[in-house]
Amino acid sequence: MIHIIVASSNIFRRELSSFILSEAGFAVQETRTIESLLNLLRADAPSLILLDAQIEGADPGATLRAVRLLSSAPIIWIAEAPQARALLLVDERPADAISWPYRADDLTGAVSALLGRASVALADPTGRERYAGSAE
Repeated sequence: MIHIIVASSNIFRRELSSFILSEAGFAVQETRTIESLLNLLRADAPSLILLDAQIEGADPGATLRAVRLLSSAPIIWIAEAPQARALLLVDERPADAISWPYRADDLTGAVSALLGRASVALADPTGRERYAGSAE
């Protein structure tokens, strides 16, 4: 089963996103701080991380660096376009962004598309593929 971590300090974003993803058949785990996200990543390898750029505990750039030390899982950032563009440019792993508010089909579509791109990137032994998110 595909395991997704939903990381957001905003209870509404976190719970709604978790509900949407659970209803779509994904196994979901929620967290509200960067510290608890990093603990989850130390314990298990998720298939994907839905990560709010405004998560409590760190700025987005520091959050990305900390997450990438522990995980190569694709990330979907919940962020506005300018901030998302900056994050996507520095991340060499498959990543994407979605702006709040989003509809259920926007979120599930982004998750499915990114998981598909991530599996293609993993299959490329050269590791040369570079992905840009939809915020570009």
